[in-house]
Amino acid sequence: MLFQATKGKRPPPENTGRLAQLVERLLYTQDVGGSSPSSPTIPCRRRATLDLVFLYGPAASGKLTLARALSASVGYPVFHNHLIVDAIGAVFPFGSEPFVRLRQEFWLTVFREAAGAQRSIIFTFAPEPSVPADFFEKTEAAVAAQNGRVRYVELKVSDDEQDARIENVDRAAFQKLRSRDVLNSLRAAKHLSAAPPAAEFIIDTEQMTPAIAAAEIERALNLVRVPPYSMFQNPS
Repeated sequence: MLFQATKGKRPPPENTGRLAQLVERLLYTQDVGGSSPSSPTIPCRRRATLDLVFLYGPAASGKLTLARALSASVGYPVFHNHLIVDAIGAVFPFGSEPFVRLRQEFWLTVFREAAGAQRSIIFTFAPEPSVPADFFEKTEAAVAAQNGRVRYVELKVSDDEQDARIENVDRAAFQKLRSRDVLNSLRAAKHLSAAPPAAEFIIDTEQMTPAIAAAEIERALNLVRVPPYSMFQNPS
């Protein structure tokens, strides 16, 4: 596993009382205070923010498996690649003009709306030549407009392991790539794909279980846990 930390360590609290620990946690995980004259304003050393955890890697690198493991830990919903790819691919051929345009529009709209709702999410992505070169720039702009951050995590897998996984039965649950011939074509065209920005954290998915990898990502990115997401919200 390769790892690059980009965030500094928090200073320890001055005392270990329960109240002091709670205040210290508030100072580091959320905005405190408000604009009302009656609400106190407490200096905040690090503003809370939403995170778009952007997992990227080649086919069969374990993106969805890891995304689900991370979601189970931090509570963020998983907005994986094939939710949009499969929906648009049911009507328009992969790589066609309407497919490429609509795919990006849907991706960016969800990012924008999630950021506007202050909802952190986990997204999975496989670089390939049909993705427009400005996708990453537009993704970052949509999230940054709501004081959010795109947190890039790269997943790596060897060619041999990728070959072994590509035809796995569980990949049939979505319209995932399961052809070695197409996989070899994508490898040959890899240089034509727009490269994602440098990752904050790199995972070799052959070296650890999804649960351990998820824990490492949570720690490295200092993700703030939230209650598990459910599509059916309690009206109360």
